Amino acid sequence: MALDVIVGILATVGMVFLLLILGLIFMGIARKVSARIHRRIGPPLYQPILDVIKLWSKIDPSSHGLTFDLGPLIALGGAITAALLLPIMGLKLLSFSGDFIVLMYLMELPALGIMLGAAASGNPFSAVGVYRGLILITGAQLPYALAVMAVAAEYKTLSLTEIVALQQGSILNWGLFRNPFAALVIAIIGLALLDVQPFDIPSAPAEISMGPMVEYGGKHLALMLTAHGLEFVVFATMYSIVFLGGVGDPISFIVKTVFVALLAIFIMNVYPRWRIEQAFSYLWKYPTALALLGLVKAVMLGGAM
Repeated sequence: MALDVIVGILATVGMVFLLLILGLIFMGIARKVSARIHRRIGPPLYQPILDVIKLWSKIDPSSHGLTFDLGPLIALGGAITAALLLPIMGLKLLSFSGDFIVLMYLMELPALGIMLGAAASGNPFSAVGVYRGLILITGAQLPYALAVMAVAAEYKTLSLTEIVALQQGSILNWGLFRNPFAALVIAIIGLALLDVQPFDIPSAPAEISMGPMVEYGGKHLALMLTAHGLEFVVFATMYSIVFLGGVGDPISFIVKTVFVALLAIFIMNVYPRWRIEQAFSYLWKYPTALALLGLVKAVMLGGAM
């Protein structure tokens, strides 16, 4: 019994460490691919790892209070908890019957944690970024909730493990083909949660100097960058699990998550940044309509067979 507990703890720690490193590498891939699209060489793939190590060695600037300090911890904690819910390569670290719903809303916690901490900084750029971020999250709630309901109705389960099992046997059983409306909406909302173009309005480096993160430095900023990278991996893995048949082995895990990441990176480099009112209006129109179609399809035409 004690040995099983030790093995479980080691597996959990090892998986979290692996995903944290993978998240930073994904950030490196994003920077490298973006550079190639812009006809530049770009930094090496491991550059974000070096950046985080450098930030950990720096002295933190003066704190703006407990809430300011807790923001990055909440962001990273939410991303880690979401990662532990994912059934990856047969590992089910925090699996339970309703883990799908919990995962989908834990994915919002990193953005909320960053905005919570930034709101306590008193910086005007942070205030603008928090304002934009809250509007963006508000605009995403309706289509996000409808898409989650569509997926639940399609599979008739809230368990990630069962969702993976229902997609086996044929590629046509994948969620991408069973309910393409929900798959498209979750992809769009994922871009908004990841704060990438065209939805990188809260940070907008050329406008408000990274917005919510402008007052952070040193270890605080290292935590936020690590959380963002892990959030990227969590989204790519979640999408592979729910819509691409699962990630039951290392090859499928790497291939599918990298494919999702590259698609997001391509969109990030093709579309310009929207204004906040454009993003809000878009989210309440097209993704909401698509999510409703997905929900109607799942309910009227039947879900899991």
